[in-house]
This record gives sequence, C-alpha cells and structure tokens, in this order.
Amino acid sequence: MCIRDDQKECICILSNQNVASAKIFEAIVEKEGGRHNVFFTKKYLSNEIAKENRKLVGVDVKKALDYFKMMQSRDPDFLFEIEVDDNQTVKNIFWIDGRSRRSYQAFGDVIAMNGKHPKAIITNQDPTMRVAIAEVFPNTRHRCCQWHVMRKARDKLGAVYGKVKEVEEDSHACINFSLTIEEFEKGCKDMLEKYHHHLDLMFRTRERWVPTYFRETLFADMSTSQRSESANVVLKSWTGSHTSIYKFALQFTKMVESIFAKEDEEDFRSCNKQPQLWSFDPIEVEARRVYTRKIYSLFKDLFRQSTMYTTY
Repeated sequence: MCIRDDQKECICILSNQNVASAKIFEAIVEKEGGRHNVFFTKKYLSNEIAKENRKLVGVDVKKALDYFKMMQSRDPDFLFEIEVDDNQTVKNIFWIDGRSRRSYQAFGDVIAMNGKHPKAIITNQDPTMRVAIAEVFPNTRHRCCQWHVMRKARDKLGAVYGKVKEVEEDSHACINFSLTIEEFEKGCKDMLEKYHHHLDLMFRTRERWVPTYFRETLFADMSTSQRSESANVVLKSWTGSHTSIYKFALQFTKMVESIFAKEDEEDFRSCNKQPQLWSFDPIEVEARRVYTRKIYSLFKDLFRQSTMYTTY
C-alpha cells in the first residue's frame, strides 16, 4: 500500500482540523475520482494517523511548552503556568493570550488578570465549585445558573407541572417579574402553600439564583451558564478525546483566533454601519452611538415597549 506525498499533506491538514479518519478517506476518494484510484485502505490510513500521533509520546508536554514559549515571544502578554505533583509529573497547564487577558476576566488564575477578580460568575449548583469560588474570589458575586435550577425543578415536579398548567406560569412570573425581594418572597411563599413543598429547597437557595437578588451586580443580561457550555461545544468540534496536549494547544489557538475574527467583524460593523433608528428621540440616538449593534438592538426593543405605557 502507498500514500503519495500530496495525499499525506492533505491527510495531515484534515487530521489537524480534527476530521475523522473515515471522513478523510472519503474526501481523498472523492478527490481521486473513485476508490479504484486510491491504493490504500481506510484501516491503513487510520494506522498512519495513529503512527503520527504516537511520535508525540514522551515529548508531548515539551512540544506544548516550546509552543507556549514561541507564542510568548510573539505576544509579551501571553502567560502560561505549569503545576506538577510530588513526582514532578505535570498535573495542570494554564495559558492565556494577551488579548484575552486585556479583554476578559477569566476564572482559573488570578495572576492572569494581574490580581483582579471577576465582578460576577455564573455556574451550575455544584457545591464544590461554590466553595472554591468563595475561597479564590471572595469579592466576586457568584450566581447559580437559573436554567439549571428550573430544569431540576421540572424534573422533581414533573407530575405537578403536567397536571396544573398555572404552576409554570406562576413560577415564571414570580421569579422573573418580581421587582423587589419582598415581592418575590411573598409570591414564592404563596406558591409553596399552593403547589408543592419541594419548592422549599428552591426558596432556601433563592439568594444564589433569583434575578431580583442580583440587581446591584451587572450580569449583562445573562442568567445562565449557557455561554460557557456553548464554548465547550465549540471546543469539542475542534478537538477529540485522543487529542494530544500539543495539538490541543494548537487547535485551541485556532478556535480563539476564529472567535476574535468574528469579534473584529462585529466591531467593524458597529463602527462603520449604523443600525436604523426606531425614533429620533435623543436617548435612542445616543444609545445607537455608544452601544454595539447587538446591545443597541436589545435597547431599541425595550425602548419601543416603554412607549406602551402612559404616566399621568
């Protein structure tokens, strides 16, 4: 069996993009005009890819660190840290590029953010994570993902939700439309009496997930951890369970560069293409000037809704 040099180059490119060996084989078959023009099997191709990956055994971490040092030479704000155990075996590797350090407050290493703590963090209801956040970021406002809380409630109260349609409507109104803590707590107690005592657990943890308790902290219209979970899904499309540390670092850089490119495109559109005004009210004109297109769109919808009310 024989794989030509040009085919090897194609295989390498597709493999580095985390394309499965079966799909790589089919792509080469298509390129060559049929299976009769391909002089190796799918299994042979898979073995060749595995052989290339095995070359990193024993030098994987070193190649990753060499890559980080190269990145640091290009970007002075690039930071990486290594944690080893008592046997000098690598336990954790942390890295962050300069643009991310300047733009975001990342959870994981306070050093990366020059000692600054994030203003707010949204996670699921994991108690271990809650303890860790309180210890590492004592000044950060920690909020539980509202979606996870409500999903757990539906799992526990499935029969009640199915029989009494008003349960979901009442809970939605109580949780999301209460303007004050007092209003929420009264509505919640009414629901406890009306529906099911399992809601008692939700009520006892209310200060960690109900919106009205976080009005003094900016969460930028976020109440769930969906954003980080979406990032996990994107990352899985770039890497696999067998991806080496070195290749993971390469793929992660590509993913970040792809995200930055989309951000730059949105910044360009915000700076050079003005969205259409709904009115010529000075407040809306100013909002269009200072907000990004997406945030202005949210503002415009709220501004339009505000005209539905009349004061006397």
